[in-house]
Amino acid sequence: MPYEDWRQAVELLDLRWVPPSEGQLDLAVQHGMLLTGDETFAVVAAMLQDWLCPVIHGRKPRSATGEQIELLRELAGSALGARVERLTINIASAWIGCWIARRRAAELRRLQVHRGDLVELRRVFPNTGEVIISRDVVTSIGRDGLVYVHGQNPPCARPDELEVVAKLVP
Repeated sequence: MPYEDWRQAVELLDLRWVPPSEGQLDLAVQHGMLLTGDETFAVVAAMLQDWLCPVIHGRKPRSATGEQIELLRELAGSALGARVERLTINIASAWIGCWIARRRAAELRRLQVHRGDLVELRRVFPNTGEVIISRDVVTSIGRDGLVYVHGQNPPCARPDELEVVAKLVP
């Protein structure tokens, strides 16, 4: 569901950082899993799935890819420490989702963007180094923190690619 206001999207993004449930913690204890205490609900869910993977699927979970590890180091810095090397695809994906949500929420708080605001979009294409700058009007903010604008292909942008040029005056 698209939103007209940044605050609703931020509320949803912040939910990615809720702590694990009592039920998750109970299951983790029953199965002898070690938690560090900084895991989120989504991360513990992935950990439980992977812990039970050999029983349910008859195989061990796959290790995180090099691309996932690289992205996590970029997003989380040293917050995950050496354990980033031992993550599975599933757990790395959960952490990536959490860290992207945190970054987008912070950028939306900074921008405080609303439908109708004029924004400058600065897109850098990593393969060519080309930079394209354009100005467009915000149409909505997505649940995932992406900001939708008129006249762009693709029609959305990450908040870190934007600066507000003019606020819509009600």
